[in-house]
Amino acid sequence: MGFFDFFRSSKKKQDSGPAPQAQTADQPEMIALASSMGNQNAGQMMAPQAENARAMANMQQSPAMARDSLKDLYTDLRRSQKGGVPVWNSSLYNKVVNSLKAINNAMSVHFTDNPTENHKMLSEMDGKYRELISACNAYTARSPRTEAGIARKNIVLHIQEKASADLLALGAVRTDFCALSPEEQRQKDWNQLLNQSRTIHLTVSNFSEIGKATGGQASEVYRITAGNASVKGADGTPIQISDTHYFKPEDEFDMSKDNDSAKIVENMLQRFPKLTDQDKMIIRRWANRPLAQGENGDKDQAIESRLRGLSPDGVIAIHFINDRVPSAHITTDTVMERLKIGEGSEKVNMTRRNVATSRMAALLGVGNLVAKSETAEIYDEATGATIRGNLMEQARGQMSGNDLTAEEKKGKKTLIFSSTKERPDVLLNSTGSFQRDLCSLQVFDNICGQIDRHGGNFLVSKNEQGELSELQGIDNDGAFGLNESGAFLSGMGNNRNAYNIETGEMELPFLDRAFAERINAVDPEMIKYALKDLLTEQEISAVITRLNNVKKAISTMDESRLLRDEDWNDDTAQALIDQAWKANQRYNELEADPDTKRMETLDKMNQSNLYENYFGELMLNSLPIMFFDKGALGEDTPQLLRRKQRMQQK
Repeated sequence: MGFFDFFRSSKKKQDSGPAPQAQTADQPEMIALASSMGNQNAGQMMAPQAENARAMANMQQSPAMARDSLKDLYTDLRRSQKGGVPVWNSSLYNKVVNSLKAINNAMSVHFTDNPTENHKMLSEMDGKYRELISACNAYTARSPRTEAGIARKNIVLHIQEKASADLLALGAVRTDFCALSPEEQRQKDWNQLLNQSRTIHLTVSNFSEIGKATGGQASEVYRITAGNASVKGADGTPIQISDTHYFKPEDEFDMSKDNDSAKIVENMLQRFPKLTDQDKMIIRRWANRPLAQGENGDKDQAIESRLRGLSPDGVIAIHFINDRVPSAHITTDTVMERLKIGEGSEKVNMTRRNVATSRMAALLGVGNLVAKSETAEIYDEATGATIRGNLMEQARGQMSGNDLTAEEKKGKKTLIFSSTKERPDVLLNSTGSFQRDLCSLQVFDNICGQIDRHGGNFLVSKNEQGELSELQGIDNDGAFGLNESGAFLSGMGNNRNAYNIETGEMELPFLDRAFAERINAVDPEMIKYALKDLLTEQEISAVITRLNNVKKAISTMDESRLLRDEDWNDDTAQALIDQAWKANQRYNELEADPDTKRMETLDKMNQSNLYENYFGELMLNSLPIMFFDKGALGEDTPQLLRRKQRMQQK
């Protein structure tokens, strides 16, 4: 079974009886997990006081505590009431009982084939669990004096532990559930959801020895295979690693500090508990050197000779950190600014944006467009450390978009059109599904606020006929900022907007009909529920704004522009090329017009190149044309050769 097949592997409806006892972490680990999921409130709710922790330890040794379902615990709690008379019990006790009863009653209600109603049920259940945990915290803050009171408190502590685990499990499967078809949702029950957490647990013998792959943005990437890792699901089920996957450690950037390097190094030091004090002192000094600031690059081959005094573990650590610090510093100074995030003391977690992208793709029914990514933890046997991050499937593709266009230009003379009107033909051919997916990716990126989708950040494949047939987006860190309009923020942006930010009309010539319908069906509450453990409220609000902008743009499209699978062909490919050429031509018109020539470059780009569609851009980039000459030659667009030949035969 693959890493990401847990949720769909159990489509048979389980018995409605009590769920089997789940394997849960101890309470401190639960708090850490809740906090690392970006849910500080949940972490605080789950935190027991010292006395409660001791009571929990005693409780776990008691055979009387084998009953684990909330239904059984509700029965146990009611039997423990004073004298068997409800009115003799405190308001704190009654609040726990009532909160527990509300959850059990809600669990008796089955899911339907109405996704909106099902999502509402999930959101309400989330709130009920939080109320129960809060009630348990209030009750267990007391110090009972009688034996019966201590036993009752132990029951409440067990309820608190079970509710905490259930809350995390619900959070882990929410997007997978929302992405299911209405019929698949109807077949699920609450026990299935609570037993299927998506956090993937891996074990490696020595994390520092795992091969590093090229990473994007703020994170290093490690190649995970059957040869260097074993893996279990959250329920302990072993999984065969049949394919290569990639792991990005999770890190948080404090944008209130000018120098992130020192903070990043401190985080890295925690992964190497065997370091000596001398090692730590040397590495901390190194963190403030220009090398660590990204000013001199990160390829110093003689770094160990300049950092004398390091132990063997220290040398391993310095190599481990060496590439990461300058990469993160560059991200702070550039990508964060372009994302419009990180103001004040806001914490920015870049790796979670990969997971958020994967969840959004599943929610919108286009999970194939980006490499799937999920939350994972790696236990390092060499150091005893647990490293949290996200695990990604190996992206499908033979080459990047940039490699494709470079290959097409190889051996061809670069044309500069200052003295000739020669038009090269577009030789690349594509399937209709490739056009469809690249147009869908552009709209998807607009919803996510992706600002880094250049030709190096998606992979393409050709079929046996040599046609472009498949694609998948990679390196999705640069998304989910606060930019709501989609406009270029600086000259470093890679934005290409599908809709006009001034008029709201769709600039993209065509869009997949099924994808448009899925976008219109998504409720903003679904997005909040899917992303709330990964992004801030402001970031989620910006996603919803961008989603509404896309919905408005879709409403401006004529029915003839919403295509079914069989409608995409060479004619639609030529129309997409024409639109991209026109977008570039518009920039040159603004440059030539005396009234607009003095406009800022970004303003001119936001009225022209911003609306170049992904597919047309890829085709034009495959031509041996200087970048600044694209669109400078008037309205005569380069022609798709296969289509032109077919037209000539007619």
